[in-house]
Amino acid sequence: MSMNKKVAIALSCYNHQDFLRCAIESIMNQTYDNWHLFFFDNNSTDYSLGIAQKLKKELKNKMTICQFDFCHTVLPIGVARYLMMQKCFSPEFDYIAILDADDYWRKDKLEKQVKMFEADPKVKLVFSDCYYSYWIEEIEQVDGFPVWRKNIKDMISEKTFHYEHPPLMNSPMDELTKFNRVFENLLLEYNFMPCPTLMFERESLQKVIETPMAYTSAEDYDWILKMTHDYKCDYVREPLAYYRVYKGQLTKKTPVRCTMEEIDVVRRFLLYSKSGWCRKFWRMFILYLKLIYKEILL
Repeated sequence: MSMNKKVAIALSCYNHQDFLRCAIESIMNQTYDNWHLFFFDNNSTDYSLGIAQKLKKELKNKMTICQFDFCHTVLPIGVARYLMMQKCFSPEFDYIAILDADDYWRKDKLEKQVKMFEADPKVKLVFSDCYYSYWIEEIEQVDGFPVWRKNIKDMISEKTFHYEHPPLMNSPMDELTKFNRVFENLLLEYNFMPCPTLMFERESLQKVIETPMAYTSAEDYDWILKMTHDYKCDYVREPLAYYRVYKGQLTKKTPVRCTMEEIDVVRRFLLYSKSGWCRKFWRMFILYLKLIYKEILL
């Protein structure tokens, strides 16, 4: 496979000093080498920026460090990612891959996805399955006093993301219907495209992104609905990334807000759905039940 197609990698970080080196090293170890890393620090208060600056010395001209200097507060990830894309939308890039600093990739992730783009020029979005990587933090004690912190990292679950959320890609032979079916299933069933696996054709993504959304967790869902409504997508049928699960992550700290954002995304796109009102009503009903459950019990 030729490496004439260049990939822009947008790596977002906020207080991920424990995970950042793992994320960047998973990029450095990619078997596909024609990429440029944009590291975006969202006003971290820990040592994340210092770690990135050290690793930049190894990567030299293959890494750019970006900061949101115009403000001194943490931006919603939806706004931050929109601003990140302005760097990645340079015509020198063919594809865009996104990664959060608490996740990481398998070493052949970019290679397998670029091959899928090249195999079918109509494909504008490629995703894959991913592993769950559990990061467990333990405090060991002696005589009742904490002595040191012991981290057990990268405990990989046997059940992958697609074991729980299988891709709903079955469709009739007609290609246009196929595209709409994927969009409908993403909208009215569930999101089966895990964020750390997403890779976009740069020009197509640039066309569908409009204004930044003030989401903290649902911006990737918003993007893939826009992409699958207009373009063909495909997926690598194996896990190519690791989604890290740990105690302090955003989706665990703000479960109600995450569901509210999902409801907002679905509500905005229902207008474009070709399904009947019954299926649309059922989808919203399920989402509101999930919201009530999280509001009361979590």
